[in-house]
Amino acid sequence: MNTLLQPLFLIFRNSPGHFTTFHWYPLRMQYTKQLTIYFLMKNKPLLSICIPTYNRAPFLRECLFHILSAMKDGVTSDDVIIIISDNASTDDTKEVVKSFQKKYTNIQYFCNKKNIGGDRNVIQVASYAKTPYIWFFSDDDVMISGALKKMLFVIKSHHPEAIICNLDLIDKDGHMLTHNVLRLKKDKLLKTKKQLFTFFEYAFFLPIDWYITCLTNTIVSKRLFEKNVGMVMNAFDSSSSNFLHSGLIYYNAQDFAIYIISKSIAKFRSGNRSFGPDESTKKKEYLLFLYTILKRHYHYIYQANNKNMSVRFKSLFFLKNISRDLRYTFVKLFGIDISQVLINLFEKK
Repeated sequence: MNTLLQPLFLIFRNSPGHFTTFHWYPLRMQYTKQLTIYFLMKNKPLLSICIPTYNRAPFLRECLFHILSAMKDGVTSDDVIIIISDNASTDDTKEVVKSFQKKYTNIQYFCNKKNIGGDRNVIQVASYAKTPYIWFFSDDDVMISGALKKMLFVIKSHHPEAIICNLDLIDKDGHMLTHNVLRLKKDKLLKTKKQLFTFFEYAFFLPIDWYITCLTNTIVSKRLFEKNVGMVMNAFDSSSSNFLHSGLIYYNAQDFAIYIISKSIAKFRSGNRSFGPDESTKKKEYLLFLYTILKRHYHYIYQANNKNMSVRFKSLFFLKNISRDLRYTFVKLFGIDISQVLINLFEKK
């Protein structure tokens, strides 16, 4: 180790309160960043699991059970905090949380006086976090054993600004539908947006939506959240639904490290949306609602990052939008859902 750095490490280890002595040493900027990260990791919980919730007490109970079970695998309350923002639920959500709080001291509960909308609640729960990293987690999803251990390892080893993790897909009753929805074989560390969108060229046709919309597979640094939350809220449409958490990563052209975890570390519950028309009974209205949101979301991503996108990616982007229009048109005019035909046409096997 550089002898110039050794005294600083001794200060951090033995007297973290004297962090102000840091400026006495003529360190280069990269060392300053590394030592700041070291200081944070040695003196605070690293990760807040942020759960926005509304009237899903049974699912929330299962969600918390599996998160806390994952903490038994070498992870403690000193490493992880669970933050719940209750959007004025009328069921027994509060009682469910309190039953866990009796046993676990690392659960924080906030309840809104009135419902502020799901999107605002997603941002609000993250704003409560004081830890270096924020993991957005849906109240009806299920954490897989070993997930927290893997997440903390990635944070400590690579300290990226964002992490995207793989998922398994389950139905509303918890039965397995699909493993490895992101179709990954190994972890990846991407350092620029150009690298990210080059990587995404191989995420078409289906997986791309999982990468850029899902709540539970999105982890960001607190620093990135604070830097970009204003920009994301400027894109907020209160008359619709939004992917604000995802916008923290994609609604800008900033270069920062993004780590992709290939192992599925959570199960996403399909068919359990709490917003928009019912897909099973109002297919046309559902598709119009969903595709309007997705087009706006993709528009912001393209607007911010088109210089980082290759011609191939832009072509795939265009085909993705065309496929949505085709599916909606067939449902509207003929009542026929051609989604599987489109998947067979565009998907790489």
